Amino acid sequence: MKWVKPTEEMPARYKVILFAIDYPRKDRPRTITTGIYTGDRFGWYADVNGEYLDTEQIKYWAPIASLPRDY
Repeated sequence: MKWVKPTEEMPARYKVILFAIDYPRKDRPRTITTGIYTGDRFGWYADVNGEYLDTEQIKYWAPIASLPRDY
């Protein structure tokens, strides 16, 4: 698995990915969660809190591997 900075490369739209989030509040440290990149004005949707986030809050993202075909 390769972690990528959003400033270097953006993920495909509407595919479930992992991403590391930095919350603006001090009581919530960096979190890794699943979500999607919408590519429109909403930006990134985080499953952990059900909110849309700005690109500045996303530190890294990574694709999720698919299951083998013989599974």
